[in-house]
Amino acid sequence: FGEQGAAEAFEQFLAGRGDIICKPIDGSSGQGILKCTPEDYADPKALYARLKEAGIGIVEDKVIQHEAIAALCPTSVNTIRVATLLGDKKEGIVYAYIRIGNGKVMDNVDQGGMAARVDLATGTLLTVGADKQGNTFDKHPKTGTPIVGFTIPYWEEAKAMGKPETRKAMIQAERDKQIEEANQRKAEAEARIRKAQGK
Repeated sequence: FGEQGAAEAFEQFLAGRGDIICKPIDGSSGQGILKCTPEDYADPKALYARLKEAGIGIVEDKVIQHEAIAALCPTSVNTIRVATLLGDKKEGIVYAYIRIGNGKVMDNVDQGGMAARVDLATGTLLTVGADKQGNTFDKHPKTGTPIVGFTIPYWEEAKAMGKPETRKAMIQAERDKQIEEANQRKAEAEARIRKAQGK
């Protein structure tokens, strides 16, 4: 936002899209996140000015979650956090939990959301949902969907992503990407220098 041509690029980005999620570049705990619908961007220039004023720096499509996860709370993307250990002596998944929203766009506990622990073997929620204030819920307070005993869909596939060999491959792929981007920036800089020198 604010760069030359950004307003025009933003308007082009909106064409044919559904709901979008707008986030500030800085911040944490879900603060400042907005959801905008096609009705909100009927006037793209006005929305651009509004988002710029709000300090928004990231705009992306809304993630469509699995219908079973959406049944817990449809207003937010309810995210599963899988903690992994990648070390010399021990590797693997350490623990996992799900964050569930409570009516807002975000699932963060700082925004009223809750969390429940996932059984690593089965993908079933073992505990009640608990929020930051210490309230506990065996069913979601807004949707009525049971929390204890809920099974995460595609849990085995999610676990596979946390396997050491998969993690190592992902880390290597990210390193390769960074090297490729660095080489591309170097080539572009050299091309600019040659152009400036009239070569």
